[in-house]
Amino acid sequence: MVGPAAITQEELKRLVSYNPRTGVFVWLKNIRKSCELGSSAGRMMGGMMKMNIAGKQRLLSRLAFIYMEGYDSINQIKYKDGDKTNISWANLYEYKAKGKKVKKAPREEQPSTNSLWWLESNPTREHATYDPSY
Repeated sequence: MVGPAAITQEELKRLVSYNPRTGVFVWLKNIRKSCELGSSAGRMMGGMMKMNIAGKQRLLSRLAFIYMEGYDSINQIKYKDGDKTNISWANLYEYKAKGKKVKKAPREEQPSTNSLWWLESNPTREHATYDPSY
């Protein structure tokens, strides 16, 4: 999904703030009448939470990944509780299209011994794949 129209983490953080605990995005600038400083960013559209930012409709779940990790995942973004309005960071995870979870280090804990091989070989955490042999 990363392409010429992709927004960078730096650009995103200039426009909105994101509370990972609540999943709420808030505008940091007056962009237009519907996007005023301090107002909640995003709305339900087609069953998904989206916002118009940098001239494009974007899913809030993907923006959360850009905001927190610095990249837009090439994988699907899933919701642990199944609620697509719950954009809290603890509720989001990457999921490969073939049905296997993406192997990543735990977010707020020390890496498990099973994921240490991945951290050593991929310190930037970019596009990990699942390998059950490790």
